[in-house]
Amino acid sequence: MTVWLFCCLQVHLLVRGKQMRASKAMQDRVTQHSKVSVHLNTLIEDAYADPKGNMGGLILKCAETGACYKPDAEHLCG
Repeated sequence: MTVWLFCCLQVHLLVRGKQMRASKAMQDRVTQHSKVSVHLNTLIEDAYADPKGNMGGLILKCAETGACYKPDAEHLCG
């Protein structure tokens, strides 16, 4: 995780459930980091292309409300 945080302006961490399953110490490190946004109860609804036909980003869905949204993203990794 440290290498990606060094290279990125912002990291979006998607968590399908209501809480992270990592140790309490790791959860604290992640949630307190200024470059990390944790999205709980979040599913990937769809992916979309940029004008060049490459993967442009993701459409995310809140599992609780069903609301969809597109976070700003320049790179995707998994």
